[in-house]
Amino acid sequence: MLGGNRNHIGIGSGAVLSGLRLLMLSHANRVEIGERCRVTGSVIMKLVDGNVLRLGDGTSVGGCNFICGEGRSIIVGDDCMLAWGLEIRTTDSHAIRDAYSGERINPGADIVIEEHVWVALMPRC
Repeated sequence: MLGGNRNHIGIGSGAVLSGLRLLMLSHANRVEIGERCRVTGSVIMKLVDGNVLRLGDGTSVGGCNFICGEGRSIIVGDDCMLAWGLEIRTTDSHAIRDAYSGERINPGADIVIEEHVWVALMPRC
């Protein structure tokens, strides 16, 4: 579902998208999928504007959920592999405040995965 205004989706040449779901309900978001990427999964961007997901050239994504919020970015370098069952989030979507100061203690943050990285879940024994 695509909503909002001024959202941008860029798909590089040779990219293969299989069952990719996009939920973009905020404004001025960017999804950039590099050349020769293979992507399955979902991208969720809502509530706060200006989120970014960038997948580098040659990266493969198997069933990963990307949740971008609070105007933050997920940047994945070239030639990475992200396995099935992952959820990568810039926010947990629930503010937690210090009981004394009232200061938020879990703000969103950018995520950067460098080039040539393989991210997978380790099975429980």
